Amino acid sequence: MKLFLKVTAIITVMSVLFSFSGCFDYSYIDETADSITTASPDSVAVSTDSIKLSLPYLTSDSLNPFLSKGEINQSLSSLMYDSLFSVGNDFKASPLMAKSYTIKDGKLSVTIRDDIKFSDLGSVSANDVVSSFEAAKKSERYKSSLYEINDAVATGTYTVVFEVNSNNEDICSLLTFPIVKTGTEDSTKTKSDVPIGSGRYILSKTVNNELYLTANQNRLDGYSPTYKNIGLVSTSDEASAASTFSLSHTNVLIDSYSDGKYEKYIGASNKQNLTNLVYIVCNSKNKIFDDPNVKKAISLALDRDKIADYSFIGYAKSAYTPFHPDYYQIKDYDTSSLKYNKDLANKILDGIGYTDINPQYNFRHSDGKILEFDLIVNKDNAFKLSAAQLIKEQLAEVSIYVNIKLFTQEDFLKAVSLGKYDMYLGECKLTNNLDLSVFFDNTNSASKGIPASEDTKAKYTEFKNNEAEIKQVIDAFNTEMPFIPLLYRCASVNSNSAMAVSNSSIVSDYYNNIDKWKNVND
Repeated sequence: MKLFLKVTAIITVMSVLFSFSGCFDYSYIDETADSITTASPDSVAVSTDSIKLSLPYLTSDSLNPFLSKGEINQSLSSLMYDSLFSVGNDFKASPLMAKSYTIKDGKLSVTIRDDIKFSDLGSVSANDVVSSFEAAKKSERYKSSLYEINDAVATGTYTVVFEVNSNNEDICSLLTFPIVKTGTEDSTKTKSDVPIGSGRYILSKTVNNELYLTANQNRLDGYSPTYKNIGLVSTSDEASAASTFSLSHTNVLIDSYSDGKYEKYIGASNKQNLTNLVYIVCNSKNKIFDDPNVKKAISLALDRDKIADYSFIGYAKSAYTPFHPDYYQIKDYDTSSLKYNKDLANKILDGIGYTDINPQYNFRHSDGKILEFDLIVNKDNAFKLSAAQLIKEQLAEVSIYVNIKLFTQEDFLKAVSLGKYDMYLGECKLTNNLDLSVFFDNTNSASKGIPASEDTKAKYTEFKNNEAEIKQVIDAFNTEMPFIPLLYRCASVNSNSAMAVSNSSIVSDYYNNIDKWKNVND
């Protein structure tokens, strides 16, 4: 999904101009007039000149964090709400509202700070955490990321016990859902009706019923950003949001590249880690892949850096293990033996008997087994389409012939489900703790075509219970090769020429340091 204007590498003629009649009117802002439920108790009037930073929001989508469906509005929730933990770019959880925590026997006990106030100055308690968890567990946005957390119970005024499926501290990375005041989580009168939170900003309205954000100076230890007020520019759809950015009515917009289309953006762009793993599955029903050495050779023949830089235009990071390369748990793991090595790939294939090469089609064969495979790919995703072509070219260098089969997204998913492929190029958005269980759960679509891989599954389960080191998990994975990890995608945080945005967004918050953003004209 695109959250801002893109300038395509191939110049096209635009025949339609967008209307901007819905843009935010900054004149005569008065926080005390017609304010919504989250307005600050001590709000004061501000002038037009005080608005130096603006972001878009969609009027067609809800601003309630449990109900919002699109990335534009979802990205705003971290400004209005705090969570128990934040997650850094190394995927390590850090306490935010949490004061302390312990994990034992599937019980994660979290004690929250006792000095946190909601924007209406009401105290935050364990009951608020529980009701927020229950709302998140039911929401389309959060429920898939909370499948490892089964229940939450308040055991004291400031203590909550979560029933979890892991004893590893990384489970804390899942506790990034917004904490809101009990009784306000289902606010649905209008799309701008939102729960009461304790975040950095409070949603307020002008006399003209326009929305904007104002700093919550009662937040945690206090909050004094460069700009107290953030303008919210109302837009009817993504195209309109893109246009407001191009005309500098908004300053910052975000693109997760989920549609697989790269465009060149106007202004500065910073990369942001995502949990989206792109990988190759070799169909477990194809007997050739019963020998994991074939998959090892394929993996070694792939120049991931080239695929990341060329096919994904640099908005990806090569993955030589199933974990993100920036994951703090693998920082000491040596991946040098797993990197691109065409000579070693050829040596492995020779060693397992694939020494004969068809001179016409350049494929290896042995005893009737031919290294010729159909690779299916979603043709609607330009990144993956380009990656498939590079994969074909790189495997040809070790005499493995690849037929690329193009499908629409719908037909691609059907082919994967029915097993009609030799290899497929897949993508899975993992949870913030980079949980791999989805690949070993035969009820999950991410496991399609992946062999049982009992050793890897067992070691990973032990790792989640602090009974094995992550090196043991990776070693088991490399022995069985359940699938071939390629890369993790990145998003971009973009700013126009008027706004100086430092590169310190984090996994759980694109606007992590928004308090330090500054207009270059100031």
